[in-house]
Amino acid sequence: MNQSVAMVTGTSRGIGRATTIRVARDFSAVVVVARSSETLQETASNVQAEGAEPLAVALDLREPADAHPRQRVAVLDSDLSHIDTGAGDRMRLGSR
Repeated sequence: MNQSVAMVTGTSRGIGRATTIRVARDFSAVVVVARSSETLQETASNVQAEGAEPLAVALDLREPADAHPRQRVAVLDSDLSHIDTGAGDRMRLGSR
């Protein structure tokens, strides 16, 4: 099955969480990225309730080691390594 995959950063609360829930209506899978693993699970549940497959990834994108979420997602789940679109204030989809 060819999935449409979105990645949203800052998904733990506020506009980031609302954006993630809205994106989940239009994509078959959503990678949710935030610093807090506790709030990530709640957001992942919201994504699943909207009908999309969630992948929760706890990263602090302010840290150089975590600054390239696309590479981290490819390691975690090769089926979701093709990111079609992204949203968030710290979104970096490139491989640099």
